[in-house]
Amino acid sequence: MVAALGRSQFVHFCDDTLLLDLSDIGPPLCHPGHKRLKLWPDGAALAGVEAGDMVATHYAKHFVAPPSLAEEPLPLAELSLLTQAERAGFTTLSLGERIAVLDADHQSVRLWLAARRVDRAGRFAELATLSRRFAMTQFFRPFSPNRFAEGISTAAKHILEAAG
Repeated sequence: MVAALGRSQFVHFCDDTLLLDLSDIGPPLCHPGHKRLKLWPDGAALAGVEAGDMVATHYAKHFVAPPSLAEEPLPLAELSLLTQAERAGFTTLSLGERIAVLDADHQSVRLWLAARRVDRAGRFAELATLSRRFAMTQFFRPFSPNRFAEGISTAAKHILEAAG
């Protein structure tokens, strides 16, 4: 999706890992991530990008250079949870759903607790505060290759509408 959106009109900011600066009280500041994408050959073909060198000899993913790269940090406008579905669409998450999504990554939970030195109750309070600082949605995305363009079109339209 990131590669296909990059081919459309959007600047590549990150793929599956996002580094956030949570020090301000406003929206978190996002720092640009990886400069290269790693895609399976069929994903590169769907996105219409050329698969480059293999990531590793025992791993069939290929590096792909994004069409354009973000250079500067930007405020987080929205975080979307990807969900497999038959049809593409977005829904807004409730506060409880937002907290659950932010708390769901077990590796991040351990890192958060170590870095912030708070207990679970403190983490819950921080997640409740954080989840109010930006929009969160659920993006229902078709996984069928023949519906890929529908997902990209729906995501692009949503991003443009959210940007105003």
